Amino acid sequence: MNIRLLTRFCTFFLGISTAWLGTLANAAEESENASLRQDFGYRNDGELTMTLANNIRTLNLSENVVLTQGTLEILGDLAILEFDEPTQELIKATVYGTPVSYQQQLNSDDATVSGTSDSIVLTTEDSSGDTIIELIGNALIESPDSTMKCIAIVYLPNTDLIRKATGPCAGILSQTDQPE
Repeated sequence: MNIRLLTRFCTFFLGISTAWLGTLANAAEESENASLRQDFGYRNDGELTMTLANNIRTLNLSENVVLTQGTLEILGDLAILEFDEPTQELIKATVYGTPVSYQQQLNSDDATVSGTSDSIVLTTEDSSGDTIIELIGNALIESPDSTMKCIAIVYLPNTDLIRKATGPCAGILSQTDQPE
């Protein structure tokens, strides 16, 4: 009888512990996502118009547009921002310019990535939550160890990876110092 009671108690305790750990993990993930939403900023010198349709809030900004999110900065002439109305999460930012410029510090040792193109689309990948930056038209991206110029480049700053490049392309890879 004592073994049966002990088994039930352990099963109950294990179930409660698993649920509690799951709640903690979800709270940490929600906190991280909330901080990403909160630090998205924009400013412009021209007009700002806003529309709302199908739970999508669309902002149109003109003249000297600056978008920021953490260390990411995008500068352009015109931006279209789409937000999910219920959550206020940024769905997509499209920036146009002559050219549009992008810059971001990737790590704590001041390594930056920068780029220019005719337009830049900023989105977040649903499955991983990673930021996606699409440089479209005369795309150029430069990092401390490489430079690439193509018609279009899809770049993932969270992993410092060029996912896709549409050519023709040209690039340079710099040798990095190897530890001895």
